[in-house]
Amino acid sequence: MAKESKMDLDMAGLDVEGFDDLFASEGDVLNESAPEEIVVEKRPLSFFHRLPVTLSLEVASVEIPLEELMTLAEGAVVQMNKLSHQPLDVKVNGVLIGAAEVVIVEGHYGLRMTELFDDINWSKLA
Repeated sequence: MAKESKMDLDMAGLDVEGFDDLFASEGDVLNESAPEEIVVEKRPLSFFHRLPVTLSLEVASVEIPLEELMTLAEGAVVQMNKLSHQPLDVKVNGVLIGAAEVVIVEGHYGLRMTELFDDINWSKLA
């Protein structure tokens, strides 16, 4: 038979029923029937309107072995995964939100949105 520790001996014979109530401060009511539901106030989407995000236009991408990447030299050509007439991917903070085509606006590159996905969770982009 295993030796009982001093704490086991001290606790022996104690009625632990209502033990939590013994240490509850006055005014605290322990409700064991249901856990208290925490209500989190949802902020309106306008809360996010002023947060800066990174908008990027991805021409194409391709997955290649590291060995092939390491052997690339100046002038090497790597074929990408999109055809030249396909729209480009528009990403916000790395998340795909739609498609676009490149335009020139006052001498600068711009984009014309051709498709904006319906299932965008805007709050996750910030």
